[in-house]
Amino acid sequence: VRTGKSTFIKRFMEELVLPNIEDLHERERALDEMPQSGSGRTVMTAEPKFIPAEAVSIHLDEGIDIRVRLVDCVGYPVAGAMGFDDEDGPRMVDTPWSEEPMSFELAAEMGTAKVINEHSTIGIVVLTDGSFGSIPAEAFNEAATRSIEELQALGKPFIILINSADPDGVAAQTMAEELAEQYGVTVIPLDLLQMNIDDITEILNSVLYEFPVTEVNVSLPRWIEELDNTHWLRREMEDGVAGAVQQVKKVRDIGYIKEAMDVLPDVAQTSLSQLALGQGTASFVVSPRDGLFFQVLEEYAGEEIAGEHSIISLIKRNAEGARQWSKVSAAMEEVNLDGYGVVSPQLDELYLEEPELIKQGGHFGVRLRASAPSYHMVWNIPKPPRRLFCRCRAGHLPQTTQNPGQAGVLFCPR
Repeated sequence: VRTGKSTFIKRFMEELVLPNIEDLHERERALDEMPQSGSGRTVMTAEPKFIPAEAVSIHLDEGIDIRVRLVDCVGYPVAGAMGFDDEDGPRMVDTPWSEEPMSFELAAEMGTAKVINEHSTIGIVVLTDGSFGSIPAEAFNEAATRSIEELQALGKPFIILINSADPDGVAAQTMAEELAEQYGVTVIPLDLLQMNIDDITEILNSVLYEFPVTEVNVSLPRWIEELDNTHWLRREMEDGVAGAVQQVKKVRDIGYIKEAMDVLPDVAQTSLSQLALGQGTASFVVSPRDGLFFQVLEEYAGEEIAGEHSIISLIKRNAEGARQWSKVSAAMEEVNLDGYGVVSPQLDELYLEEPELIKQGGHFGVRLRASAPSYHMVWNIPKPPRRLFCRCRAGHLPQTTQNPGQAGVLFCPR
């Protein structure tokens, strides 16, 4: 309590949230829901409160969109704060957590604990260096330690703000350094009364970057993924990615990936394409340097690739070679397996001779002759495979009214 939480929420709403509420009535309602803040020792917040009632969508930065709703809570009690007692003793209040009235101090502790444990996604711990008000800085130590340790135990991302009348002074800066070293989190000294949109953007970036990273996706061009696992370029890219992701624990560490990939000699640029803070996932796209694609093509083709026109010529030649090889590949497998293989004729190689009229008794018909090349391959002989011609003949017997279904086909190789 009495560190400036309500002041922070009020300035946060005025500078960032309210301008992003398009509906006029919703904006006025959110304005009415803002907490009161004041100086002195008296606790101003009476109970936890969601501000605004519905989350507001905000575009924060490149690839980062968030939905914002603040939860204002009383905070843990500190020595010297007023409002926990009245003239009759401990101040008693009704709460939704108990059927019986309980002391305001106990209700404040329970409400704050519930906000931390059950309602918050990220946490902003507001402390003070004692530069304003009449409560000394050391009075806040116990409550501050309790808040920070609870957030750390839950694993929720959070940062610490030091509310100070002189954020650039020695006291605030020293306190920030000590807390950052002790808890390993980002600590920002700030005068919350003067907080502006730039300060808020820095705060949000800092706290959002405290999210843990569970998955990193690095997209390489598809043609690199088609390379052999042992290819030098694929190894270079995959080793770079593996080394970069090992350093990433939180979202604030994702910059290591861009740095590690951009120093590779064959990478032109690495860009962040998506960042899902709630899921802890980040996606990057790697763009290779100019000319790398043609360089790899030259390695595989064994010849110079001058440009896209050279690719068309190369593909045409390779396609023709692939078609020719497809004719003999099965025969080559047979030769390697059994010592003998045959390249069967293709339909487009078939030569049909002139049909011949035939007569058999009182019947007439047509004889067809066709020929096509085939290759016979024999393993380990001094002569090359022989090229033979298969010649076949087909005869169709004429039909009569006495034998309407009688027909015959004869194949005779020569």
